[in-house]
Amino acid sequence: MRWFFIGMLSLLVVISGSAAPAWADSTPDLVVVVTDFALHPLAGVTVIVREGAQEIVGVTDAQGRAEIVGVTQEHVRVELRGFIHGIPLTHPGDDAYGIRITRRAGTVAVELVVDGANGQVFPAASMFALEPIFLPEYPTISADAPGLLVGLPTADAVTSSLQFPEDPTLADTLWDATMDVPRPQHPAEETGWPWGEIVRGVGAFLFLVIFLVTVFAWSNR
Repeated sequence: MRWFFIGMLSLLVVISGSAAPAWADSTPDLVVVVTDFALHPLAGVTVIVREGAQEIVGVTDAQGRAEIVGVTQEHVRVELRGFIHGIPLTHPGDDAYGIRITRRAGTVAVELVVDGANGQVFPAASMFALEPIFLPEYPTISADAPGLLVGLPTADAVTSSLQFPEDPTLADTLWDATMDVPRPQHPAEETGWPWGEIVRGVGAFLFLVIFLVTVFAWSNR
């Protein structure tokens, strides 16, 4: 009986050790890639991700990559600290405390380039990629159907009816107001049940129950 309990206890220890805990899932929230203008990776650069008052720190590897885990907020700042050719890295202008990044679902890639002449940090060109805009399709009016154009004003009539402001600054103000169009928002991705964490939690609970039963049976021999 003694060897039976010892064998069961050893088996439970092996099974619980092989199951990865819930915090072992280290899928990065941000992958920061740092290069110079010649696309040479910069290793040993300190990456600081700021979300409010909290800071998450990482260091780039030989490929210039730093994986950041534990980011929870949607809007963060990414700052680089280090040197290139003996020149300290700096962020110009409004990016003095880091470049603004908006996170979405999954891992977000942040590509930054460093000017080797003065150490200034800039977002890579890929960070400015425009999202596609899909315009609705309109029916084509054939020239063989003049009846559809009856009653439409001529170009001269439309031009003469337009009233333009005499003050050019007012026209600029109207232009700026009409061009301030918000960008489309992406719907949040749906997530399923965290089955991996549930299974690991149940396994840990069963291990604790069997361990307590074993200790109780051993003490009552």
